[in-house]
Amino acid sequence: FVKWESAGLPELVEGETYCFQNIVTDEYQGRYSVSLNSATVVEPSETTVSAAAEGVTIGGTIVDVQEGSGLIKRCPEADCTRVLSGGRCAEHGAVEGEFDLRIKAVVDDGSRSINAIFDAEATAAVSGLSMEEAQAMAMDALDTGVVVDALIERVLGQPCRLTGPVVGEYFLVDDVASGPTDEDLSSDQLDPAVTARQPTRRMLAQEINASTHTFQESEEERAPVLSLSPTGVAVNRVLIVGALTEARDVGSSTEYWRGRIYAGSEPVFVYAGQYQPEAMQFLQQAATPSYVAVVGKLRPYEAGDRVNVAIEPESIVTVDEGVREAWLTEAVDQTRARIAEFERGAARSAAAAEHYGGDIGPIEEAATEAATELGLKDSSPSGRSEGPSR
Repeated sequence: FVKWESAGLPELVEGETYCFQNIVTDEYQGRYSVSLNSATVVEPSETTVSAAAEGVTIGGTIVDVQEGSGLIKRCPEADCTRVLSGGRCAEHGAVEGEFDLRIKAVVDDGSRSINAIFDAEATAAVSGLSMEEAQAMAMDALDTGVVVDALIERVLGQPCRLTGPVVGEYFLVDDVASGPTDEDLSSDQLDPAVTARQPTRRMLAQEINASTHTFQESEEERAPVLSLSPTGVAVNRVLIVGALTEARDVGSSTEYWRGRIYAGSEPVFVYAGQYQPEAMQFLQQAATPSYVAVVGKLRPYEAGDRVNVAIEPESIVTVDEGVREAWLTEAVDQTRARIAEFERGAARSAAAAEHYGGDIGPIEEAATEAATELGLKDSSPSGRSEGPSR
């Protein structure tokens, strides 16, 4: 905290407990602080306060890079680290500002997602992009937006192991290790940082293409339209990683691009038009074949006398074979878990059986085939394991 001498506040003694009223909150590189001024009231308190946990180690995949990421500018005044808006600090007015680099991300493990902040050091560790490189990139383009684009290309779909504390509504990343991990997001310490987003499912193509029935959980006007999978789970977003084998314009009067991606042994189609400009641009320029990661929403549509399912991409980037293998392992594990829940009669199993007839054999076979490709143990349906097999 910062306590201004001119504010006439009482001296604070280490080890004592106080109640602060009318304080200014602030954040710098994922670290939160408060500033005490002449409007602040400080009173001794008898309330017992437990120190915040040092941190927790978690595992998940970066599925979204949010607004406020990239190169930002902060107030350079002493003890003030506010993010500038339009070149102005809320307290010090128009200032030159100092560059900082960060990622505000959504990290997801397929069951739930959290808000996370990567400071400059953690951003460099997960993306390989340093502060100096980011500044040079923005200077060359005369646009800081290119830094955000570069970060999305480098981190979307990346599995990682993260360590840090939860402060407010954010998990603050202190340490990063890229690659598959046995950790997840189940820790109770993460509860304040959990988002309201539906989990981003890891699903093989067979299950995606079969999820033709949609529903809404409430009658509210803006309630999301969810797909019901044959294994009985609600699906909003999915993360797929696979081989992009075709990208072409299938529009008539306007450009409308289609990508064919093998997510397992069967293809999934993604479509992008004027309302998905970044995804459409990617498909326009994409090399085939190449491994790509896609985060998007399922969109069933009628095609003659049948219903097909496509993905409306929110983000799509090129990845390497390691990311694809990590995703395929997750998809197999989570598909097996959904099948087991379906067989135990989980919440939406009856509805799924009613709409799809209860035959999940093709999905089981797809998981077995993918597990065999990866060399996972217990790849037969009768030999499913409780946890990840790597």
